[in-house]
Amino acid sequence: MQENNEIRGENAVQFDSFRILAEIIRFKYLIIIFTIVATAAMGYYIFTQPNWYSSTINLIPPKSSGSAFEGMLGNLSSTLRNIGLTKIGPKTDGSYSMSILLDNRTVKDSIIRKYQIRKLYDMQKAKEDEVRLAFQENLNVTTELDGNYTVTILDTDPNRAAAMATDFVEIANGLAREVFQAESKLNRSYLDSRIQSTDSVLSATSRLLEIFSKKYQVFMPETQAKSISQALIDIKSDIIKQEINLQLLTNRYGPADPMTSMQKQVLDQMKEKLSDAETKPGFGGNFAVNDAAEVGIQFMRLYTEFETFTKVKAFLLPMLEEQRINENRETRSFIVLDKASVPDKKFKPKRSLYLLGAFFGSMVLSIVIVLLIIGFKDFKKRYNQNVQNIKNEKAK
Repeated sequence: MQENNEIRGENAVQFDSFRILAEIIRFKYLIIIFTIVATAAMGYYIFTQPNWYSSTINLIPPKSSGSAFEGMLGNLSSTLRNIGLTKIGPKTDGSYSMSILLDNRTVKDSIIRKYQIRKLYDMQKAKEDEVRLAFQENLNVTTELDGNYTVTILDTDPNRAAAMATDFVEIANGLAREVFQAESKLNRSYLDSRIQSTDSVLSATSRLLEIFSKKYQVFMPETQAKSISQALIDIKSDIIKQEINLQLLTNRYGPADPMTSMQKQVLDQMKEKLSDAETKPGFGGNFAVNDAAEVGIQFMRLYTEFETFTKVKAFLLPMLEEQRINENRETRSFIVLDKASVPDKKFKPKRSLYLLGAFFGSMVLSIVIVLLIIGFKDFKKRYNQNVQNIKNEKAK
């Protein structure tokens, strides 16, 4: 019994497969006509479409020698690495990607206005975003692995496609120049303000330093301190020597001897001279030796501030000059490596591929439609039979 069911099932499958083939053959003329009509319709449509031509321009950014600001960033990175803070150091060159200057709305809108893309694409009533999106479909900006950039534009006119690609790069260079000059102007304004504030601090500090030097007669603290120290060393060593001589004379002749008294007077005068040098101004400047440390510290504080801002100004001046030059310099952010040439062959549409696709697609579609119709008829026939069987059983 089971074997008979399996044989019957296999026969049913074979019968269904043969039936499908038979139905396809039965409706072959319908399938062929549908395929031919659909392919012809696609052929008529595709051959009425205009040819699109592709023009590509190859660009490279100019090699930069490095600015003072970039040099400062490099020094900062080296400093951070030296102290072990490599993770917070800059991981890029600190500049924006050059592809931003190519793939932006400003350049696209300029091309759309110049070549009247709205009229060219027959989109007079379309919105700006729709026109821009339509143009974007025919534009391709690519960043290559080697660091160069390619701009490809499609158009129905090969000469216009090449002109669009060329003008696209020219407009991008103009925009880049405006961005570069605006950045330089902003940096120059900031550096100007910093130099002005630095000059005001230098002017005030130099004036205070001048007043302080005149008041205390301090001009070279290290040299003056060395001279004062040497003079005090000589005086104190002479006093010690005279004390020794006084003691020797006292031991030999007694304290009342004229030689001893004379030696004592000399010693007293030398001690008075030392006291005056330590407590009264005039020995090494217009200040007492005991106050030399305080005067020297005040002088060095003023001198340090003066030298600090002098070095800051020396650091700022080259950067300011660089920004002034950049603000008025005609720069090109992109150098054309391969010019946009007029294409000889069309880029699209690929008519042969469309026709092949239409032929096989319409054939498969027609077969599917035939099978669906047959299946629907079989379903309807079985449904009616089942309904009739139910009625007959109820009648019995």
